[in-house]
Amino acid sequence: MLLSRITTSSVLIAILISCGKKETVTPPESSPAPEEIIMDVQPTLLRFSWPEYLAWKERMDRYYDTDLSGITDTTLLNDIASYDPVDMGWGDSNFADTVYASSVLAPQGKTHYRPENSSDRKTTAWIEGVEGTGEGEWILFHFNKINPDEPLTSITIYNGFQLNAATYAKNSRVKVIRLYVNETARYDFYLQDSMKGQQFAVDIRTDNDQPVVLKFEIRAVYEGTHYQDTGLTEIEFDGVWGGI
Repeated sequence: MLLSRITTSSVLIAILISCGKKETVTPPESSPAPEEIIMDVQPTLLRFSWPEYLAWKERMDRYYDTDLSGITDTTLLNDIASYDPVDMGWGDSNFADTVYASSVLAPQGKTHYRPENSSDRKTTAWIEGVEGTGEGEWILFHFNKINPDEPLTSITIYNGFQLNAATYAKNSRVKVIRLYVNETARYDFYLQDSMKGQQFAVDIRTDNDQPVVLKFEIRAVYEGTHYQDTGLTEIEFDGVWGGI
């Protein structure tokens, strides 16, 4: 009788334990994250440094639509003939709405080093504000949209702090900068230690009018003779323009 009770109890406990077990489910294999493909891009060196370009533009504005009969300089005449003072293009329909940076050098007197200096078309600069030469610091451009039929095809960088040649040499300049498109690393730009504009070919497009975030991260620098602070004077965007 005792054996019968033990056996019955054991069976009941076994049934209860069995009913209480959770079924083991093997989760489906997740798709691997898309691999980041980073393209190394060398620059095309342009004709002017940033101060030279601003002086050239001012000169073109003076000569534009005036009497050119006394001018014999063929280079100057060709420049005037091809000059467009309205300067319409890609940036008029696709433009950065906001500029951010990971850090900013504290103002020196009345001189500021804000991130928006990198797109103000003046001899100002964004300069990072951390200890050392700024590897890992970044500047970010947020576009509310990039028109699908107007892809971004080139980015031009004026390296360092180009107030003048002396200021350029004293401060650190960018040697390698990485471009992230919506947080995905896409391009490594290899800059020369030059004040000339440096143009990099890219292909950045969207399927619809969606926001695009372009982040430039400093990866390596040319050190300045006096200061470690690394700066960028101007970053310009250009591409296929569909017109107005």
